Amino acid sequence: METRKVRFYVLLAAATALPSTGYLMGFTKAQTGEGADWSGTIAVNHELLSPEIAGVMALQHVRDLKLSDRERESILKIIRADGPDLLKAQRVEWGHDVKMAQKLYSGEEIILEFNAGFSVRKADAEALRHLEFEHLGRVEQILGKSRWPILFKIRDQKLADIEKVQLLLILSGETADELHLSDRQQNQFARLASYQAKVVEVKKLYGFDGDYETLPKGQALRMLKTADSGQITYFFRQAEDFLDPIQQLELKALTMDRIYVPIP
Repeated sequence: METRKVRFYVLLAAATALPSTGYLMGFTKAQTGEGADWSGTIAVNHELLSPEIAGVMALQHVRDLKLSDRERESILKIIRADGPDLLKAQRVEWGHDVKMAQKLYSGEEIILEFNAGFSVRKADAEALRHLEFEHLGRVEQILGKSRWPILFKIRDQKLADIEKVQLLLILSGETADELHLSDRQQNQFARLASYQAKVVEVKKLYGFDGDYETLPKGQALRMLKTADSGQITYFFRQAEDFLDPIQQLELKALTMDRIYVPIP
């Protein structure tokens, strides 16, 4: 039991501290301070909903939730009613992220605060969180309390799946052009993939202090696919740490294109 508690707190630290404090280290590692802002070239499909939206999850997991035809139709009506406002709020959040990334990229701003889930600077974009919460409440009413744990378990799996997609997009090299990866970054990612594969191989939770070889990319990625969800979260934070703010935006756009869905 104590081991599980320790692991939980390690994951909690990875999910909160790394996106802020780790970022500063990664941007230093990845960049030389040169290069033009290319955020305007990022293609984003703003007509797609996040797969973490409660109604989307429910409709994608009808069997797991044992939804009746009537319940499915009720949830479908909810997602169609809430969808337009959710899409609008997602656009607002994207606009905020772009502005912040541009300031960070130019050197006009840095991240200093410890962000544990809410940022005062991002208050104008928090409408999406409120809409998602209200939407969740309506879906929960249809499901009833007995099925709430199933929905939350599905959400945990969705988050893990998204992070795995993002990790592989970074490390695979297939999106190197879209992410504008430098040769230096690609070399770093080859080493990082090999390091993470070694962590999985030696069955350590999140770290390994020893020598390791740079593996062929395909071999490293195959090993990474066997990592557990906790490792994937930690590994993704490590990989994201090597991307600059504009590259992180592009990664989000690429992820949206692959796993976000239209209003049904």
